[in-house]
Amino acid sequence: MMTGVFTDNQPDFSWLMPYEEKSFTQYFLPYREIGIVKNASKDLLLHFSTDTGKGVVKLFATSSQKKLRLNIHYKKKILHTAAMDIDPQTIFSSEFKLPVEVKDEDFLVVVLNADQKELLRYQFTESEDRPIPEPAKAPSKPTESKSNEELFLIGLHLEQYRHATFSPVDYYNEALRRDKTDIRNNNALGVWYLRRGQFKKSEIYFRQAIQTLTERNANPYDGEPLYNLGICLHLQQRNKEAYDAFFKATWSSACQASSFFELAKLDMLNKDYGKALYHIQQSLDRNAGNSKAMAVKIFSLRKMGLIGQAMKVCEDALQRDGFNLAVYLELNRLYRLIDEKEK
Repeated sequence: MMTGVFTDNQPDFSWLMPYEEKSFTQYFLPYREIGIVKNASKDLLLHFSTDTGKGVVKLFATSSQKKLRLNIHYKKKILHTAAMDIDPQTIFSSEFKLPVEVKDEDFLVVVLNADQKELLRYQFTESEDRPIPEPAKAPSKPTESKSNEELFLIGLHLEQYRHATFSPVDYYNEALRRDKTDIRNNNALGVWYLRRGQFKKSEIYFRQAIQTLTERNANPYDGEPLYNLGICLHLQQRNKEAYDAFFKATWSSACQASSFFELAKLDMLNKDYGKALYHIQQSLDRNAGNSKAMAVKIFSLRKMGLIGQAMKVCEDALQRDGFNLAVYLELNRLYRLIDEKEK
């Protein structure tokens, strides 16, 4: 049996922001001899049935469980109870007599631990008849869309689901034909061209979005176009301009972690390791899940000769992510430096 991240559909298409981490825990539950599983946790799997003329309950444990108690309620009264110690080698199984003409929905099965804390329960429920969802409808043509809001949202949807026959560019362009200063459609079209390596073209759209954003507020509510402009300029090797754009983007909380990370990388290119260490710590304070940022911090500490601190960060980073190869590389470099000093 396997359970994983909850989604409305499979596969799920979710947005992942720069250096964002989405995580979930998945359990693979081996079990045997208990038949159809009616409910389960990571510790216990439960079978319950009444279709053979008698009540049957079975429990399988994925680890050793001591002093458990099983209570089977029928019409809110305890009909059957049992105490047990179980483990993966010892399956609990019990049968009991049923009242005449029972209904499954009148049963409640509860498993408690020694402290009377509920570990698992099962109660039969009728399957709910749900209406069949309406089939997906094709979006309106760009020229037939009612507003720039609709054009942006359709374009965003087409990008998110990688639509095979409709292009989001048509919708973004139509929005900008109606209003060339539209912030979101300029930013979206800029990102579209950025991802396709058309940096000079994407820069035009980012700058238009920023011009609108900063017309009345030098520190705008939304910093994403500034961050995207920084990426665009960096890819054109215009690092001084990129640095200014990233720094401006740090004013917005949504862009701080990624913008400080980019600033730290540019600091390292300039061999300003003290400033890189400051900026990378600012990034990590806002997004500790960025494994690349941990490597940048170690690199900065190593370059500043702070070997002990760098080793400590390596330890913390690998405890968080044991597959961070950049940290292993830095750890190797640190050990070499220590060996050279000892010689």
